[in-house]
Amino acid sequence: MQTLASCRCYLGPRVECLPSLPSLRPPVVPARFKPGWNDVSWHNERMESPILEQLAKEGVILDQHYALPTCTPTRAALMTGRYPYKLGIQSHGIRTLEPNGLPLGVTTLAEELKRTGYTTHAFGKWHLGYCNQSLTPTRRGFDTFRGFYVGGQDYFSHTLSGGKTSATAKGYDYRNGDEVDYSAKGVYTTTLIANHVLSAIEESQPDKPMFLYVAFQAVHAPLQVPTQYRKMCSIYRNPKRKLLCEMLAVMDHAVGLIVKKLKMKDMWRNTLLVFISDNGGQILYGGNNWPLRGNKNTLFEGGTRVPAFVAGPLIRNGGRNSSSIIHVVDWFPTLLSAAGGESAESQLKDMDGVDQWAAIRDGTLDGTRTEFVYNLDCKKGKLVGAIRDGDLKFILKPSQVRTGWYEEELKGSENPEKLGRNPARMLFNISADPLEKDDLFASLKTEAQRLEAKLRKRALLLVSSRNPDDDPRGDPSFQTPSGTYGPGWCDAPEWTPPGTVLKRVRNDCEASGL
Repeated sequence: MQTLASCRCYLGPRVECLPSLPSLRPPVVPARFKPGWNDVSWHNERMESPILEQLAKEGVILDQHYALPTCTPTRAALMTGRYPYKLGIQSHGIRTLEPNGLPLGVTTLAEELKRTGYTTHAFGKWHLGYCNQSLTPTRRGFDTFRGFYVGGQDYFSHTLSGGKTSATAKGYDYRNGDEVDYSAKGVYTTTLIANHVLSAIEESQPDKPMFLYVAFQAVHAPLQVPTQYRKMCSIYRNPKRKLLCEMLAVMDHAVGLIVKKLKMKDMWRNTLLVFISDNGGQILYGGNNWPLRGNKNTLFEGGTRVPAFVAGPLIRNGGRNSSSIIHVVDWFPTLLSAAGGESAESQLKDMDGVDQWAAIRDGTLDGTRTEFVYNLDCKKGKLVGAIRDGDLKFILKPSQVRTGWYEEELKGSENPEKLGRNPARMLFNISADPLEKDDLFASLKTEAQRLEAKLRKRALLLVSSRNPDDDPRGDPSFQTPSGTYGPGWCDAPEWTPPGTVLKRVRNDCEASGL
């Protein structure tokens, strides 16, 4: 049996990669998590992730892996192989009472893998919308779901407050499929997720390949950890940094249990494990991206260049670092290729992802991707975004908040102020200057103009980001069962693929001339 896993961890797919097992298809396990660049032990020896580090060093460490600046857009890109700015879901993480979600009509990775014969299982944090039943995991290609719909919650009680229009409305959110699962109460989220994955592996059928989408909440706020882990990271004086380190240690142990179970079931030899982060670390809650510039929510490298690796026996010539550029949109075609499937031509036609499987597996085809869009959005009628082309990176209207370089343990205020004003246009050579200290805009103005023109051309396909007001109909007191977050109070957004209408409504930035 083949396994694909994703953390936002993935266990791998297709077994034709193993000459001794030509008829098998691998399990794929993608695993998703929340650390910044300096929050993992293979970048920072003070952090506690020995199991993850060993897996990374035995596989392929992806030194130029890019995500979106925030959570929901990254998940949308992963699940669709498309830039979120083409889906209207690029600007922010979906709020708890926001009537929004990944638009219907776009095929998900889970649906494609299911079509090729995989069983598909999602665990942990969804955060792609839940206000309409059609937006939830079991309606987006997953056979099973054990986890929660919203963007974050208390790690033990699995409750949270509603949002801007319902700040005191406290609701419970943990699901087994479509049903509320109260048995999760009191159990630490990371432990819960690991136990669900272990059960799925134990109950798996030998003749059915698996896709395990493991979306840990850790190390996202709130910063909470079981008592037995509270003394693991005493090296840190900053209490938030210490808690984040301990939360990482819990997740590290959880991944170790999952890999151990796969080995016990004789599944590890056919498994592909992909481990990626959602976005850069949040320095306000103990995260750190040193020595990279910026923070979560920015287009600088610290907000978008994230820890990632691929592991498992399907990787040939393991024990290496790859400097190839990989964007989160690439995992859709890459995992499908690794799983032995081919996407329908209609799906590949407008997909932004590039199949990187051969380069990752063999390490012989560096340079598969040379260009990508960090993000595009329209804010107050003005285009905001960034693009990478070869060594050069152009940023249009960069953020003005938390865009500096922050040491691991912040001194003084834990809420860093603005460091001056960033100019409206910035240009960097990322290969020569990965820390983004030398703005080349003035000296390479022709190149900057070329990249700006390219970025604006990409913006012709920009769909204005949906950002509806919070809807009080989602208040947990109105749901069934009462006191829980659940679907049934909004209309799901629909996606119109590019080129399918004769006259497309202009987005706000186009209407104002970008």
